[in-house]
Amino acid sequence: MNKPTADIWYGVESCEGDITHIRETHIDQWAAGDIWLIHGAERDLIFDTGTGLISPAPIIDLLSKQTKIAVACCHYYDHAGGMYAFEERGCHPVSYTHLRAH
Repeated sequence: MNKPTADIWYGVESCEGDITHIRETHIDQWAAGDIWLIHGAERDLIFDTGTGLISPAPIIDLLSKQTKIAVACCHYYDHAGGMYAFEERGCHPVSYTHLRAH
């Protein structure tokens, strides 16, 4: 059964130094991780990918036309839940074992 979701799932805030803060606005702030898009000269870094309940890829594709790599600081759901949405991704070797299993 499909359940309805909000039309706008992510909030976007520009920060200093070519950094964009992306937040899942319909999840309690203490239960959802932040997504940080760091714009580089040749490609962009996605630091953490949120819960992944709604794919973060479409909003990030709107904000960045460059090649992207997603990196999770840890394997917890609120940091790495959206890793599935990105082709190029990385993490610490300890987290890799957990992420590969899901």
